[in-house]
Formats: sequence, structure tokens, C-alpha cells
Amino acid sequence: PPAAGSRGGVGLNKRRHASPRPPPPSPRPPPSTRHPLRRRARPDTLIFKQGSRYLFLITHASPPGKPATLFKRVNGCSSVPHLMLAMGALGRFHAKWWNSAAPVDGGSSATALSWAGRPLSAGGLLPTVPVSVARAGWAVTIKAGLKALPRCFESMTRGGKEVPPFGAEYASFVKAVRPIVRRKRAGLVNALFHPPLTLVHGDAHLENIFFGEQFEGGCTFIDFGLTMFGRALADVAMVVGQGIPVDVRREHERELVRHYHAALLHYGVKDFSWDECWDDFRLQLFRPFLSLLVIVPNFHRNRIARTGMFAAEPSAGDTKLYEMYSEINKRLAAALNDHGWVELVRETIADTATGCITKHWRPCC
Repeated sequence: PPAAGSRGGVGLNKRRHASPRPPPPSPRPPPSTRHPLRRRARPDTLIFKQGSRYLFLITHASPPGKPATLFKRVNGCSSVPHLMLAMGALGRFHAKWWNSAAPVDGGSSATALSWAGRPLSAGGLLPTVPVSVARAGWAVTIKAGLKALPRCFESMTRGGKEVPPFGAEYASFVKAVRPIVRRKRAGLVNALFHPPLTLVHGDAHLENIFFGEQFEGGCTFIDFGLTMFGRALADVAMVVGQGIPVDVRREHERELVRHYHAALLHYGVKDFSWDECWDDFRLQLFRPFLSLLVIVPNFHRNRIARTGMFAAEPSAGDTKLYEMYSEINKRLAAALNDHGWVELVRETIADTATGCITKHWRPCC
């Protein structure tokens, strides 16, 4: 601070014993030194920082001069070479984080993936919860979804007009699966999320995959907003079960899953046999269906209120959304039935002794 009596020390010449002003704060370092990612950013990459915990890294996946190939969910992907690239990319990604979390530089007890949630304990950006609570949460989600889905395709008239049905493709599957899941809910939740876990994309549908020679391995994934720890085959089940026309999937799915398994082994995964991989693929076909069960109660409310996809005069966007869901529902329902998912669960997962997933919290039953 300036000395007493100087031009900068306003008022100090009048109050000889006044406390000196604190020094001004040091100037903030430039952005390039404040966050190391900024120095490594490519010209086509934008970085937005919010506070000290969140960072948005936005890269143009299909820039001018290097257009990427993209497949729409409504049409599906029948190109086996492109699907092979997606399987290889998922294998490389899953193998990197297989059953492990690398320590943070500096030897901290925290882990580099401490931000990622776990399916049976939450955590990450959410509070950690007891396993019993997490299981009950999944059980409530499954129960509510299986209850709401049939109501989405039952006959309904509003204002003298028939409301469009949703999800009728699952009618036979839901009828068969409800009593099985009720008896085996705890075992099913455990089977869907038991180790080994890895970092999974969480929303690996076709429109999140870009293909092009400019990407390592021939393709890249975008939109990692639902990334967490999970079973690796959940991502594969979403691509194969929802994204491929039924006849193409039936002909090539085993070939695709074998290529994925080979990629896992190539990038270092051990003690994961082909039989375990294939069996888990069949089981994890329920995961994209579970994602639907999460949102289907809201669809049921929209159908009653005649809003969104079920409006008397839906917007162009809602019409496209309805058409997209109609196609992926057909594919996933066929995959679940083709693989005998109900029989698989009946034969391989034990009944819950009490019929309820937890003796402490009954609403899930």
C-alpha cells in the first residue's frame, strides 16, 4: 500500500494510526495457464468453463471439408462395415476403463473417475446412497414403467378421436415379463449391474455415432451426458438391439458381438470369455428397454393430456419422434423375443425369497 501522506494513501495523512489497506489481489493468470485443456484445444474445439467443477468441451464432429457419415435412428443402419467400426470403437473404449479407475496424478486417494456414478450406489455428481436404496430405486422404475407401458397402447378416445397408441410392439413381451420380473427383481438388478463394470456411454444410439476417415478407428461417439459405470454390453445392446433392421440384425448380430469381444481382448481385457460376452449381450438387451421404462410414465401422461407426440395436431418434431420410436420399438421388441429374454431370466436368475427387493422399503413391490 502507498505510504502515509502520499497521493495514493487517501485519508491516511489525516489518520496517522489507520490500518494500511490490503494489497490488491494478484491478477488472474491467462486462460491458457488456468486450465491445461485450453492449451491442447484444436482450432475446431470450443471450451466453456462453469465454476470450478464443470467443463463443456464442444468439437465439430462433421466440419466443412471433412463431412462425417451419420445414420438416423428412424431408418436404422444396415451397413455391416460401419457397424463393425462401432463395435471396435466400443471395445477400445470399454477396455480402457475395464474394472478399474486410475488414481489421480499426485497420489490422491480420489480417483480420476470419481465423477462417474455407479449403478448400485449413485455417487459422482449425485449423493452416494446405500446399495439397498439404489436397488429399490431401480425396482420402482421397472415396476412403474411396466405398469405404464400397457396403458400407452390401450384404446383411448379424446374429443371423439382415437389417440395414437405407443409401444404396442411390446404387448406380448410385457405380458410375459411382468410376473417373472416381480419374482426376480432383486436378482435381475444385480445381474444387470454386477462386476466387472467399466465406463459406458449410456446413450449409444445411432445418431451419437459419427463415421469418417478423420476419426481414429473410423468412427467417434458424441454426447457423453449419461456416462457412468455399468456393464459394457449395455452399450452394445443399444446399438445392435435398437439400431439395426430386424433382418440384418438376425443375420449379423453374432458376427458383430464377436468383433466387439475380439476388440476387448485386443485392448487388454482378460478373463472375459466369449460365452460370458454373448450371454451378457442377451441379458443386457433389457437395458435399452429399461431406458424406455424410465420415460414411459411421462408418455402415458402426455397421451391422456393429448400433448407432445399424442397431440391432436403434433408438431413436425413430435411427428418425427413418434415415427422414430415406432421403428426402434419394433427392432428392440423383436430382439428381446428372438433371444428368449423371458426364458433366459426364468432359467438363470433366482427368485427373490420374500418377493420384494428389500424388506425395509415395500413400495417397490
